[in-house]
Amino acid sequence: LDQQLTAEQGLRAVTVDAAWALGDEGRRGHLAPGTFGDVTILSGDVTPAMPDEIRAMDVVATIVGGVPAYCPDPEVCSQLDS
Repeated sequence: LDQQLTAEQGLRAVTVDAAWALGDEGRRGHLAPGTFGDVTILSGDVTPAMPDEIRAMDVVATIVGGVPAYCPDPEVCSQLDS
């Protein structure tokens, strides 16, 4: 447990730091105009959550390349398309 990452460290490891490791931090690892725009939206906030709580969260939507790739709720999907 003494080597466990905080939520912020974990998020950075799989976003900004992973993009840097790939040598593609200009297009990956963050959301901005001109980037790939890949994101997964969860039903809760992972930053204060314990690992079991994160695993219990639902995936609300997944966006790949700026386009909804998974979105089971039509109301949420209509908001993503606008």
